[in-house]
Amino acid sequence: MFDLQSYQSPEAKVVWQIITQILAGLAPSSGADLPGAVGDTIAELAAQLVPDGRIIRNFKNTGNMALQLGPPTDQPDLVITAHMDRPTFCVRSIDEQGRGSLFPICAIRLPEGEYRTGARSFRFEGGKLVVGATGHYVAVPNASDDYAFYFEPTEGHLTLMDTIVMETPPRLDETTKEIVSTGYDNTLGVTVALFTAQALAPLIGARACWFVFTDHEEGPPNGYYFSQGSDRLTRAIPAPRIGAINVDAHNAGEGLPIQLGKGASFAMVSGDGKGAVVPPNYVAMANDLRDYLNTTSLAQVQFNPGYLSRSDEMPMHRWSRLLAMIGPPLAHAHTGNETANLTDVVDSITLLTHIASMALGASPEATAAYHLSFD
Repeated sequence: MFDLQSYQSPEAKVVWQIITQILAGLAPSSGADLPGAVGDTIAELAAQLVPDGRIIRNFKNTGNMALQLGPPTDQPDLVITAHMDRPTFCVRSIDEQGRGSLFPICAIRLPEGEYRTGARSFRFEGGKLVVGATGHYVAVPNASDDYAFYFEPTEGHLTLMDTIVMETPPRLDETTKEIVSTGYDNTLGVTVALFTAQALAPLIGARACWFVFTDHEEGPPNGYYFSQGSDRLTRAIPAPRIGAINVDAHNAGEGLPIQLGKGASFAMVSGDGKGAVVPPNYVAMANDLRDYLNTTSLAQVQFNPGYLSRSDEMPMHRWSRLLAMIGPPLAHAHTGNETANLTDVVDSITLLTHIASMALGASPEATAAYHLSFD
C-alpha cells in the first residue's frame, strides 16, 4: 500500500537538473521522438530514474514514447500523458538575406507590439534531427490584428524544410526559485511525469501504469485539430481500465486564480467547458488531498477554477474517463520568457504521485470513500 506519510519528494536541485537537460533537447511538433530529438533525452532519463520500466520509442507508430510500469499487458490500468513537443513554426519563404517568413503550427500568445526572442531551426539530416540554424524569432503585428512571423539566422542557414522553435537559456533565481526560459510548456509536465514514474515503480504491483510522452500536442486552437499525438494514442490501444490523467502547465499570472509560487494546480474543467471534465468523485478526492498536503506541509496545492488551456485531455476524455488535470503554474506561455517556480514543480510531482497511487487502488479507504471503481 502507498504510504502517504513515507513519501519523500525529490530535491529541487535534482528536479532543476532534469528540467535543464530536457530543455536542451530538440522538440519540434511532429519530430520530438526522432533520433537526435528530445525523445533521446527523455528515454535516457527514464532509464536512469526508472530502471525497471519498459521504454518504447515511436509507441505503436504514433510518434509518441511510452514508459510502461507493471506487468506486460495489451490494456493498461492507468495512462498518464505529458506532451514533449514545443510551439513550432514552419518556413513559408526565404529572402535573399536568408531571413525566413514563417507560419505557426501552434497557438500564438504574445505580448502587445513587436516581439523578438531567441530561436533555432531543425531539419532531419544524416539519419537524425539536427540544428540547422540559430538566430531570432520575430513577430510583427499588422493592421488586420494578426502577426507576420520571421526567423533571422545568425549562425547556420535556413531551408524550406526546417521547423523553428523559440530558444532562450534557462535561468533560476536561487532565492525565489523563479525559473525563466522557453519550452517549459511542456518540459515541466514531462519532468513531473518522470519523477512520478520513479515514485510509483516500486509500488505498482499487479497494476499496469503507462506514461506516454506525446508529440504534436501543440496546434492552432482554431485549426482542424490539436493534440494529434494523444489522438493517435487513443486509436492505437484499448482504453485504460481505470482512466487517464494529463499533465501540462497550467495558466497562471496576474488576474488569474492560479499564482506562481503557491503550489501545484489541479482543475476539473478545461477550455471553460469546451474541453474535458473530471468526474465529481475524483474532484472531491483531489480537493481533500489538497487539504491534507497543505495542512501537513508535504506540498502546496491550488484548485484551478479559472481558464485552463485545452491539451492532450481533449481526445482522451472521449476515449476514457479523465481522472485528473494536473500541472505546475506557468506564466507567459509560448514566449521566450515562460516563467514558473521550481517549488511548484516539486509540489506537482507530489500531487500527481498521490493521485495516481490512489487511482491505482493503493488505498482501500480512498477506493471506498470516493467510489473508485475497478475491473
